[in-house]
Parts: sequence; structure tokens; C-alpha cells
Amino acid sequence: MLVPSLVMSQVDEPDYQKEELFFKNYQKFNQSPTPDAAWDQVVTNSQVRVYEILNQDTLWDISDVLFADPMFWPKIWSLNTSNILNPHEIKPGWKINFRAGTLLNAPDLGVEPGAAPEESSEILVDEFADLKMPPRINYPPLADIPPSLPNYVFVEPKATKVQIVKNQTNEISKIPPLPLPVEIFENQPSVSGEIVEFEDEARVASVTHDLYVKLNNDLGPGIYTTVKRIERSNFGFVVVYGAEIEVKQKINDAENIYRARVNKMINVAELNDLVIPGPIPMADISVSDVSKEAPLVKIIGGYRSPTDSVYSAYSIVFLNGGISQGLRPGDTLKIYQDPKLRTNNTKIKKAFRNVGTLKILRTQSNAATAYVQDSSTELRSGDFAGYLMDDSNSGVNAGSDADDLTLE
Repeated sequence: MLVPSLVMSQVDEPDYQKEELFFKNYQKFNQSPTPDAAWDQVVTNSQVRVYEILNQDTLWDISDVLFADPMFWPKIWSLNTSNILNPHEIKPGWKINFRAGTLLNAPDLGVEPGAAPEESSEILVDEFADLKMPPRINYPPLADIPPSLPNYVFVEPKATKVQIVKNQTNEISKIPPLPLPVEIFENQPSVSGEIVEFEDEARVASVTHDLYVKLNNDLGPGIYTTVKRIERSNFGFVVVYGAEIEVKQKINDAENIYRARVNKMINVAELNDLVIPGPIPMADISVSDVSKEAPLVKIIGGYRSPTDSVYSAYSIVFLNGGISQGLRPGDTLKIYQDPKLRTNNTKIKKAFRNVGTLKILRTQSNAATAYVQDSSTELRSGDFAGYLMDDSNSGVNAGSDADDLTLE
């Protein structure tokens, strides 16, 4: 156990002779620049002085030997383009003198004078003149390297007055019109025909699919809308739309049957669906300001059927007022809750609590189709829609008598 410890202690001892030798070398070669003559002698003696081109040598190989980097072969060729037409073909037997460069001078090379050896059958290259190199160029020393980063001076920005700009509603922020799924009519719409058949024995058709419709004898090609059903109620006719179709060529003259294709769709087209003329109605449901001149009307139905009585936000509802009462498509109305519909024997005799808004989509003379934009509670058939000048009390309706609000 003592032997390894002794060895380690000897190894760790400093070598004063080697340290002194390093110091003397530093004083001799590093304290002052090495003269060019001495450096030239050192590098010349340490490099290949004459290189004879061998069979199958390339400029790549020669560059690797002379410069220790094969990537310098284009430099050799660029200095001999008048003699070397193809850099891949050089003549064996040429002797190239190589002189190493210094810190300020690039290395150069040239062809040693003398006749080349006789051409043999193994040499598959053409005769070329001796390589020629330009005279040595003394390059100036490199300039000082500029700093990596400029000297920036921070300047405190001047205080500016903050301007608050209100965002304006533009076309990009608006909700695009959507197909209207259902609509109320005062009179029954005119039916133009029905779907009688589909392609490949299918039972339904969707967008881009073909189908066959039978039209009334006085009708022909054009845009039509399929109807799932028409329901009669005590306040009008509710039409539930299906799809928009384009009727094209006739395929049965006797029965006036046409081939058609589905362009837009809310519900798939099915056998025996009715057809009415014109495109499917589009609904603009984008938000707009409340119409302060709107009359008070009542919700009398909604999307699913005439007997539905409870609705919410994003529902389609029907109103018992239209063009005759001053309602127009695009009007936005407030919705007021009728407490009688929710509590038996209520003591509240006026309806004034605003619970949401709706937007008029389509109007008839005395009926309208509307879209519920928002609602804080459920809505029922019988709730009011319109505008009150003051929602905090019974108020006076703009454009009608206050008696319209009496719930007795």
C-alpha cells in the first residue's frame, strides 16, 4: 500500500527543468516577433519542396498535399486556365515547386523547368504546357476587427397623449346571413310541386346530390326551396324549410318531372317534400341597436311547432305584429316578462322587467318572424316585445298607450 502512494507523490512533484525550458522558449520566440527570414527558413524546411505529379493524381490530391486542404484545388486551376482546359486531366511527370507562405504572404507554387517524361500507354491525358503561377503578392496586414456591437445610447421617449379610439363595427366583424329554418305566413304559401325520386334508389339527398321533382305544368327550370311541412295554427301558417335546389333539365315530358341538384341545406331532402318557388330565405342575425320606436307585440309561437310555449336565446319566435304595426326586418326589440305566465294569482299588474332582446327577420302584414339574440331566463308565448322608455317602472311605450302594458 505504501508503494502506490510513493509513486503518486513522485508524479505530482513539479518538473523544474521542464518549466525552465518552457520559460526560455517563451523568452526566445514569443517576446519579440520572429523575423521573416527565420520564419521562411523554418516553414520551407518543414514543407514539401518539390512534388512530382503521379499517374491518376488530381488537383484535389495535390491541394491536399501542398496546402493540407483539398478545397484549394480551384485556386491551382484558376491560375492555369490557359493550359488546363479540364481540371480533371493533368499530366503525370510534372514537378511542382511549393513554397510555404508567411503570416503576411500567401503560399505559391510553380512547375519545375525540365522536360516531362515520355508518354506511356498508361497515361490517359493530353499534353499540356507547363503550369504557370503569378509572382508572389505581399498582402497587407489585416485591419483591426470592429466591435461586435455598436455603442447604443438610450434616449427616454417623449410622453405622448393617449388616445382612445372606439372600435367601429365593420363588415368583417358582422355575422354573415344564415339560412332561415322556419317562417310564419298569414296565408298558406303556394306549393309548386314535390320530390318524387332520388338517384341510385337513395332515400335522401344532401348538398351536391341529385334528385327528381314533379312541378306544376306551368313551371320549369329555376331555383326552388323544399319544404318539410306546413302547419296551420290560429295565428297563421308555419313553414319549415329543407333545402335550396336548382331545377335543371326535364326528364319526363308527360308528368313534367325534372332533374335537380341541392345547393344549400338546412334539413336533408326527403321523398314527398313539397317545393315552393324562390331561394331559401336568409336571416341577418348580427347585433344592432335597439329600435326605440318599436311597438309592443306578443310572442305567439316558436320554431318547433305552433303548440310550443317555452323558448330561449337563439330560438326562432313568432310575433302577433308586423308591417301594419310598424315592424321592419332588422328592428331589434327588448323582451319583457309577463309574470302572469309564471305565477298564479300574481299581484303584479304591469309587465316591465327586461329579460333579453330579439331581432325581426321577416314580416307579414300582421305577423313577424324573429330571432332571440339573448335572454336571461326562459321565454314563453305571451311575453311582450317592444320598447319602454323607462324599464324601471310600468312606463309608457313609445308609439302606443300605457294601457297596452296592463296585465289585468
